[in-house]
Order: sequence, then structure tokens, then C-alpha cells
Amino acid sequence: MRKACRGISVVLIFVFCMTGTLLFGQEDIDRFIERGLRFEREGNLEEAVKSYEEVIARDPENVMIMIRLAKILSWQNKFDRALELLEQVLTKLPDSEEALFRKAQITSWKGEYEESIALYRRFLELKENDPNGMIGLARVLFWSGRYDEAIQQFENALAHGADEVEARIELGKVYLALHDKKKAKEEFETVLAMEPDNREAQRFLKGIRLEKTYEFAPVNARINVYPDSSVGVTFRSEFVYHPQNRWDLLFGFEHEMLHEMRDTSLSFTGVYRGVTDLYLRAGLVATPAASFSPFLETDLGISYTFGSILGAGLSFESDIYEDETLFAIIPEIRKDFTDLTWVGLKYYYYFYTTGYTASRIELMLNLEYMEQNDLFVKAVYGGDVETRDPARRVFDFATGISVSLTDQIETSLSFAWVETLYGRSSEISWSSYIRW
Repeated sequence: MRKACRGISVVLIFVFCMTGTLLFGQEDIDRFIERGLRFEREGNLEEAVKSYEEVIARDPENVMIMIRLAKILSWQNKFDRALELLEQVLTKLPDSEEALFRKAQITSWKGEYEESIALYRRFLELKENDPNGMIGLARVLFWSGRYDEAIQQFENALAHGADEVEARIELGKVYLALHDKKKAKEEFETVLAMEPDNREAQRFLKGIRLEKTYEFAPVNARINVYPDSSVGVTFRSEFVYHPQNRWDLLFGFEHEMLHEMRDTSLSFTGVYRGVTDLYLRAGLVATPAASFSPFLETDLGISYTFGSILGAGLSFESDIYEDETLFAIIPEIRKDFTDLTWVGLKYYYYFYTTGYTASRIELMLNLEYMEQNDLFVKAVYGGDVETRDPARRVFDFATGISVSLTDQIETSLSFAWVETLYGRSSEISWSSYIRW
């Protein structure tokens, strides 16, 4: 009897120990899951990944954590590891909607558009009319250049309850790619009617308003009155072409008259802005048979806008005369507050090949009044570059106003005066622009 009882006791102890071990293992897994969720909420993705990896090490069949881990890894651009986990899930559960959706997302981010489209379509077969799946599919169709199909999918998503702001922002982008600015504008304006502070819609509407395919300034006139009462007159015409909203190509013709001398210049400037917030500029001005102007001018520049915080740039310019060359290095910073309200600061460092150097600092403020109209104030203080007198400092003040008569027509008027070694020079300028 005692031996039987002893045998039963041993079995009970063994079962109790095994049960305790199993319970402790599940508690361990739950603890890592809770840690992972907490780190995920806090934005500590590295620690969340470590916690979820521990869960999978202890429970290799936990497909929900595998999918969750794959999602976080994709946010960290660790696409291969994320796809490896999703493949394991789909091997076990070929119809896992969440795994198909995540895999479709990741393959689209990798640029594997055809595979992504097939995965989204499979997902939508299982979860018919899912608005998130439709938006995902529409995005990939857009990225792959299938614009008409993308528009249809975005409209389907809207019809089935998709987030209207998200869908209309994306739909507006498609219309911009199709160069249909009217429909794009309608989509972004609809977004702003729902969310007046939506920055993305504001940014695109600003771009549509400012971005035209062609711009023409038929006559820009400038009159300079110098201290000796002599008068200089300049007429300039410009034509700007914006191919595919990636380039600004500017062609200019200028005729300048001073006393009995006349100079005629031809100019070309190209600006590449195919990378968001980055601008690369190169320009050239040629003045054959120059009387008082440089016979060649060059301009190279780069600028970048750090989100909505601050813009910074650097320019290199040169004025090449027959017997000398003037170089300028110009760093600048700029802060935008609205479409037309901004403040900028520039520093100019000049040096001639003959040895003379000078520096100037410029502050410019642009203010928006009413809608699509602006006025500016500019002040420059620094060394006299033209007369090359190191003891003389120059003060340059300018102010002007522009009026947008319509979305296509704008005119501006400005006045400036400059204190020089010989007295004060004055300048009046008038410009007109036609955009379409």
C-alpha cells in the first residue's frame, strides 16, 4: 500500500512540475508580448523587435506576432527579414488576410509593383471591397504609371468608405501626374474644406498656383538715375518653361542703355527640382561686344528646405570682364511662414582677381496681403564693390509691390535707392507676367 501511495505521489509531483513549467512558459511569452506592445506604443521599435523575437523563439507558431514583427521591421526598412516572416505565415495560412496585406505593402515599397498588385488583388478577393486594400492597390497602380486604373481604384475606395482625406490627397497626386491641374485643385480644395489645416493639401495647392507650364514676361523695364543725373534704361523679356514640373528653364533677352553705350545680353538658367525640397541651379549670361557689362556671367547654386522649418542655400557667381573677373560666394537662409510671407538673410563675399575683396549682408522680408498679392522690403549693407573703395560702405534699400490680377496675370512695381561713393542712385522697375 505504501509503495502504491509512493508511486502515485511521484506521478502527481511529475504532473505538477510539468504543468507548472507549461504555465511558466506561457506567462513568459505573455510577458514578452506585453513588453513588445508597450515599446511599440512608446515608439521604441528596437526594443519592440527584441521582445517579439523572444516570443517567436519560444512560440514559433505564433503567427499574429510574426505579422506584427514583420510590420515593425518594414517600418525600419528591414524588408527581407519582414518578408521572410510573412512567407512563413502564408505557408501555414495561405489565406491570411493580414499577411497578404503586409506583404503587398512591403513589396510595393521595394518597387516590386507587379507582385504587389497581385497580392493586393488576392487580398481583395478574400476581403472584398476593403477600402484600405483598394487604396493600397490604387497607390501601387499610380506608382507603376497605370494612372487610369489608379483613379478607378481610388474612386472605388471612396465609394466603400475609405478615409476621404487620404484618398483625395492621393487622387490629387494622380491628376497632377496627368497634368490635369484643374481636377487636382478640386481634390485638394475638397480636402481643405474638410480639414482647413491640412498641410499636405495646402502645399500641393500652393504648388498648383505657383507652378505653371509656361511663363512669359513680355516687357520688364528698369530706369536708373545716377548721382551725375545720367539715366540708364533696361528692357528685358523672359520666357520660362517648366517641363514635367521637374525643371525650370529660363531664357532671357536684355537690352541696356547708358549714355551713348548699349549692351545686349542673352541668358539661360536651368533649375532642377526633381528631388523634393532640393533645388539645383546653373545659369549663364553672355554679352557679345560688351561696353560696360561683363561679357560673361555664370551662376551655380544649391538650396534645400528642411521640411517647414528652414531653407538654406549656397551660390557661386562670377562676372568676367576683359581684364579681370569678379567672384561672389553667397550663403543664405530663409524661413517661410505662408505661401508668400517669408524672411531671408544672405551674406555676400566678393573678390576680384586683381586682389580687392568686399562683403555685404542682405535682409529681405516678403509679406502677403489679401490673397495672392505681396510686397517686399530689402536692405543691403556692405563694402562698395563697383568703386572698390575699402573705406566706403554701401547701403541699398528697395521696396516693391506685386498684384495678381488673375491666376494667369501678375504685375509688379518696385523702387530702390543705393548710397554710393558718389551719392545716391535711384531705380524704378516695372514688370508684367503671364502664366499658363
